[in-house]
Amino acid sequence: MTSFFVSLPGSYELRYNAEAESYINGEYSIKYNQLQQKEGREGEFNTRLYTDYLYRFSIMIYAVKRWEDMREAKDLEEWFEENPIDKETVLQAEYMCDYYRKNSILIISSWDDNIYSL
Repeated sequence: MTSFFVSLPGSYELRYNAEAESYINGEYSIKYNQLQQKEGREGEFNTRLYTDYLYRFSIMIYAVKRWEDMREAKDLEEWFEENPIDKETVLQAEYMCDYYRKNSILIISSWDDNIYSL
């Protein structure tokens, strides 16, 4: 699998399917906005996590699940157009964001407490 990813020439554009986009723009967006409004550094951390990392986790999860299909494709650009990221993958990526946030909460809360003691 890693050999396949390393051998990929260039870069490719991945898109979400309609169901995944609807989820991101609906339920996910509401959750994101609530987490973004947390006080201090926690809000900043959530903003970065739930924007940048959702997309990164989506790409990684999708690629791992579909790497064999990608390997067999004759035209990868066409394959990516025909096989957008699905909602299930977005939910898995969101779970990873949640996991990361919940396991980082003690560190984040200590940032604001200790900022002046540096």
